[in-house]
Amino acid sequence: MFGVPECTKGTPRHLRIRKDMEDAGEVLSCIDPSVTEGKIKECFRLGKYNEEKSRPLLIKLLRCIDVESVLAGRSQLATRPGITIKPDLSKQERAIQNLLLKERRSLISSGVPSRSIRLRGSTILVHNKKHGEIRNNQFQSWEPRESQTSNDNHPHSISEASISETQGGTSSPL
Repeated sequence: MFGVPECTKGTPRHLRIRKDMEDAGEVLSCIDPSVTEGKIKECFRLGKYNEEKSRPLLIKLLRCIDVESVLAGRSQLATRPGITIKPDLSKQERAIQNLLLKERRSLISSGVPSRSIRLRGSTILVHNKKHGEIRNNQFQSWEPRESQTSNDNHPHSISEASISETQGGTSSPL
């Protein structure tokens, strides 16, 4: 969960934890009234404290059905600007998403309108047509590129280095 304000520096740890649990419970119950603070198994902040921005909350719920309910209804957070919920991803999923986002930025810089680009799993759609996908840890375009004779030369590929980069980056918590 992103965008939940954090307690000020110097607040005792037990009060910060209590406040985060209360805030998380309040946000989750806005999505699904049956998901209350009592259904939260764990709730903690990710990353180092920074006074300028709040860290994301990683929230673990007791039941999988509650997780599914929250993820399905997260669009209801439109009434709470600045707060977003994303599922937690594995290192490999984060690396794939990072690779797809690099390709998306490349498409936007080449003039493709951002609203016409969709990411679906490991695939990119442009104007609702398949543009390419991740295969064998690299992006493979469905349209031949003039400057590319082999997919091995494509600048966007997943390596152990990119996986370790995403490991140190922000996680996508629920």
